[in-house]
Amino acid sequence: MRREEGRATAGASGDGLQRRGPVPHPAKPMPQAAHLCYLPGMIPVKDAVARAVQFALDTLEPPRISDLLLEEVESKVVGGQDVWLITLSMPRPGVFGPSPRARDYKTFTLDGETGEVLSMKIREVAETR
Repeated sequence: MRREEGRATAGASGDGLQRRGPVPHPAKPMPQAAHLCYLPGMIPVKDAVARAVQFALDTLEPPRISDLLLEEVESKVVGGQDVWLITLSMPRPGVFGPSPRARDYKTFTLDGETGEVLSMKIREVAETR
């Protein structure tokens, strides 16, 4: 399934989902599709996350994958194709082994229909002091 515009993200509202469009009246039940942050035809978000994690486990060195954390999930359209953007964090390597506090972030782009990992990129995050 292809979309021409729009996107949905997970994580900002009280129930863990951000939705576009009007908020339904409390007396009216929400349609089943309103509970999703992706379009029908896309693989479920849990499958997308699992595939990104498996790709990281298969491609990165053991010290890097000792403590993978899910940071962000986003569905969007890239080049007319529905994709999942999954951001994972991992311990930052240091001179004496992985740093217990510093983390690196990688964003995995997955085909929304097949779940194939299309890319793994470094995600720059502003340093906090």
